[in-house]
Amino acid sequence: MRHMKSSATCEPTSPSLVSALMEKAETVAVKVRLAEARRRAGLTQPELGDLLDPPVHWRTVQEWESPKNQNIPFRRLHELARIYSVAFYWLLKGEPTPQDEKATDRLLTLGAENALELDALAERVGRIETLLQDVLDRLQSPSSARSDP
Repeated sequence: MRHMKSSATCEPTSPSLVSALMEKAETVAVKVRLAEARRRAGLTQPELGDLLDPPVHWRTVQEWESPKNQNIPFRRLHELARIYSVAFYWLLKGEPTPQDEKATDRLLTLGAENALELDALAERVGRIETLLQDVLDRLQSPSSARSDP
């Protein structure tokens, strides 16, 4: 029996191939985020195409979102981020920027502080309502009626 040499050999992968594969993976990830953001914004591809300046055909939007097709023009990414109300950095990297994380933390802190203030305010309003009801009851009670001399 003859031993045949395998055609698949374990050769080190060239850095340029690894780089190309990583770039392709990042491009596909951007396209997936583009489609996800559009759906979250409640837009169809034709609706999005009409919102752009200048408008584009819906098939162009479809190509931008397709991993197999052309890259989206860089200037359009900024416009899409604005339309989708997402961070440009998120479209590119899929992560919030450090500023986004700080802003989110600050909003959560403010929300907690506001909730405490609202609870305290609700308690005060409740006490005021009770006092006003007491005053009304006193004004309407027969014993508080004055007699003229």
